[in-house]
Formats: sequence, C-alpha cells, structure tokens
Amino acid sequence: MKVTIITKADGTIVGVTPVHTSIQPGALSGGLIAGHGETAHEIDLPHEFNAIVDGEKLHHQIKAHLAKKP
Repeated sequence: MKVTIITKADGTIVGVTPVHTSIQPGALSGGLIAGHGETAHEIDLPHEFNAIVDGEKLHHQIKAHLAKKP
C-alpha cells in the first residue's frame, strides 16, 4: 500500500493518506501538504498494515517502519 505520511521534525505523525494512482480525468482529488517544519514521505507499506484498524496502533507501526528507512 503506497501512502503519503506527514511528520513533524520530532517524528510525530501529523497525517497519513493513501496515494491514489487511478484518478479519472476531470475528477476532484485532494491530499496532504507538509507545512512549515514538516516532512512529506511517500512510501510503500507492507500489506500487513492494511489489517490495522486502530489509528494509534497504525501511527506507532508507521513510525517504527520509518525509523528503519535510510
């Protein structure tokens, strides 16, 4: 699952949204934009993340996943 993640400088996750790759012509779309001092990450998450329904647990797992990235 490809997602966009916005983090603060201290690593706190501000927002997570799926990346939509099949937007129809003329359709409206939206997404996350990093604010001042924030960073946008576009990453592929393992399929196991699809099963996480608790937002707090999802943020915890994503933060741990980001820590492994170079």
